[in-house]
Amino acid sequence: MQKNKSNEFLTRKEVAEKLRVSYPTLKRWRDKSLIPSYKIGYIVRYKQSDIEELLAKSHIDNSKVDGNE
Repeated sequence: MQKNKSNEFLTRKEVAEKLRVSYPTLKRWRDKSLIPSYKIGYIVRYKQSDIEELLAKSHIDNSKVDGNE
């Protein structure tokens, strides 16, 4: 049985690296609900599928700004 990687949870380190942002920026985005997060006990995690969707949306938005539709 193959595990669905899109349902895996990521650490803040993994997300910060994927998004190329600092920990404080990631926390600010989380606090402003700009990025979905899940609290498991005292630990905050991010769903990989949410991050991939955010990256895809960001790519589309940037191409519109650049005029590269």
